Amino acid sequence: MLQFGLKSAIGLDISPNSVKLVELKKVKDKIFLLNIGKANISRPIVPEEEKASKLDEENTISAIHNILEKCKIKSKNIIASISSGDYVVVKHIKMPVASEKELRESIKYEADDYIPFEIDEVEIDFEITGEVLEHNETLMEVLLVAAKKDVVNQCEEMIKKIGFKTEIISVDTFALEDALSFQEEISGDEAIALIDIGSKITSINIIEKGNSNFIRVIHLGGNDFTEAIANTCGLSIEEAENLKISKGKASSPIESPEVAAMNISIITKTEDESTFLVNSVIDSVSTRLMNEITRSFSYYYTQLQKGKIERIVLCGGGAKLTNINDYLANGLGIPVNNINLFAKTEIDPNHIKDNMVHLQDPLYAVSFGLALRGLNL
Repeated sequence: MLQFGLKSAIGLDISPNSVKLVELKKVKDKIFLLNIGKANISRPIVPEEEKASKLDEENTISAIHNILEKCKIKSKNIIASISSGDYVVVKHIKMPVASEKELRESIKYEADDYIPFEIDEVEIDFEITGEVLEHNETLMEVLLVAAKKDVVNQCEEMIKKIGFKTEIISVDTFALEDALSFQEEISGDEAIALIDIGSKITSINIIEKGNSNFIRVIHLGGNDFTEAIANTCGLSIEEAENLKISKGKASSPIESPEVAAMNISIITKTEDESTFLVNSVIDSVSTRLMNEITRSFSYYYTQLQKGKIERIVLCGGGAKLTNINDYLANGLGIPVNNINLFAKTEIDPNHIKDNMVHLQDPLYAVSFGLALRGLNL
């Protein structure tokens, strides 16, 4: 679906809570940032019922329209993504060596063993990532992607209803990988865990020797922090979200959660007791997240017999939580840093002067990667 020679490329990351947009333009060997922005989706967060729901079409269309209008987007071509999770399956499988044409003809039958949907309900794609020798037989390593057709169609139709069209519909996991590989020189044998803490899910993509070797989705994200604060403090979801942003932080790496709680409790007796409650809740959810990451890494090491993960790169809205980098680094024993999105991008402060605050925001990693793909980078 990719069109070459586009004047600019617009990456649109559509998630349950918000729509994020990045517009890039390539001039000779330079990449220019033309637009960046976000529109929240007006919908209440209902903890259980919302876990498996699709996008709220009416409010999502309104948010897409708002951000396209706010950024004064003229191009009608959009590169959009769908989230890894309940409606998208990404699996690493091994198959007998075959040509790409032969594989495309047989992949449907092979995929039936790996995906929890009826085969005629999904769009299937794949990428051959390498070869491996097992029991004296050479096998292809194949990255299999299956996305529910109704979710793909819903994304296309929402964009179509406001007068735009989709050039590409990708999966957010691959957009993030594109964003990282564009910004960083990754050494040949280095293994990096790219972790995206989204609103509902956290995705882990371990990249080794330039290829994705392991992908896992954890059903825990930023909303879990917010919901836990709301339940503990007796607040609305909106109030809890504001409190998380304004006062929330994970424990310092030099102190345990127990010590942090003791220190905070001494202060809050005379100052602000809500800080103690919020940070205790955040540490509890952060520990759950860290335990799930630890399980994923253990599987990567023991079952797949892979090498050591050298560092972790965080992105997504959850990466903005104060001290979460240090908290995870301390608990996992691996360096953690946020993705640096615009280090190699030319930025005109006058053109995006009202949106300069977004330039350090890891929330835009997916939309940035989508825009790169639209420029064929």
